Amino acid sequence: DRPGVERRHRVEHALMLRDDQLTRMRDLWVVASIQLSWFNSDWTEEILRDPGPEKAPWVGRWRDLLEADVHAIGGTDHPWTMFGTVGGSMKAIYQAVTRVGEQGLPPPSWMLAQRITVQQAMSLLTIDAAYGTFQEDVKGSIAVGKLADLVVLSENPLAIPPERIQEVEVLLTVVGGRAEHCVDYAFLCAQSPIPARGPSAVVAEGAVFYVQPVAATAERKVHVGAVELWESAAVK
Repeated sequence: DRPGVERRHRVEHALMLRDDQLTRMRDLWVVASIQLSWFNSDWTEEILRDPGPEKAPWVGRWRDLLEADVHAIGGTDHPWTMFGTVGGSMKAIYQAVTRVGEQGLPPPSWMLAQRITVQQAMSLLTIDAAYGTFQEDVKGSIAVGKLADLVVLSENPLAIPPERIQEVEVLLTVVGGRAEHCVDYAFLCAQSPIPARGPSAVVAEGAVFYVQPVAATAERKVHVGAVELWESAAVK
C-alpha cells in the first residue's frame, strides 16, 4: 500500500480510459472498479456507434489495467446485469475470459486483446474486491482466521476449457460458517456449520472441502491440520 494513505479512492465502472489516464490512476494509487459481466461481444455494435471506432479500443481495458499495475477490483454489476439469471458470477468470469456475450457473437480484435485469465477474473471478484473495502485480512480468500464465507463448485474453473466455465454450478454456499444453499446431496452439508470461535465472528478452522463426482458416487476430502480424511456417498 502507499505509505500514509488511509483511504482507497476508486473509479466506479472505469469503462473508458486513455493511456495517460491508466498511468495517472497507477501513479495516484486509484482503484479501478470494473464489472466483468458488461464488456462482451453483445455490445460491439453499440460501442462502434458511440463512442465510435477510433475510441472503441479505450473501452473495457481490463487487461491493460492489470498490466499497468493499476489495482483493480471486480464485480458482476448485480442485480442490474445479472438479474434473474442463474450462475451470474461464473457467467461473468466466462465473459471476461472469452469476451463472448449471450448471443455468441465473435468478439472483434480490439475486444479480444482485453481478455484476462480465469485466475485474474476469480481474483478480481474475491481477494481483490475485498481490498477495495479494507477487508482483505478477513475475507476474499479461504484461510484460517478469515470469515467462513465460501462456495463449493461442481468443477474447478482453472482446470476446464474456458467455454465450459459458465456451466459450473454452485453446490454449496457457506455464509458465516453456516450452509445457506446446498444441492440435494446431504453429504455436502454434513459438517456445516463450521466450528466457530465465537458467536459474532465465525472463522474457518482449517477445514477445506473438495468435492469430486466419480461415476455414481461423490467423494469429499477433508483436511484438518495434518489429517486427511476421505468420505464417500452415493449420488441419487
